[in-house]
Amino acid sequence: MSLKTVPPTMRKKQRYLIFKIESEKKFGIGEVVESIWEELLGFLGESGVSEADPWIMKDLFYRDKQVAGIKTDKDHVEEIRTALALIDEIDGENVCIYVKGVSGTMKAAKKKFI
Repeated sequence: MSLKTVPPTMRKKQRYLIFKIESEKKFGIGEVVESIWEELLGFLGESGVSEADPWIMKDLFYRDKQVAGIKTDKDHVEEIRTALALIDEIDGENVCIYVKGVSGTMKAAKKKFI
């Protein structure tokens, strides 16, 4: 007996937020992930983060351009966007993070914003 996949109509709808980090220093994915999780937990709390279901996408992280992407539930895009805007420091370095755009698929996110 094999597991059946969930039909598309029953799956949670996801969105991809592409954001850019403005700073004099180039950051690795570990530093970025740590600061994002810290801010998300501080802003949304554990319950809010579990509902928003954010996931920092390794495939959408470009160190040379300092561009990255987060996958989240479609109903919580604005909350994630706000939490990203509140980040003012990564690894002791002042930063400014702004969202370049939101897309429904990873392919479209790469094509439009990266």
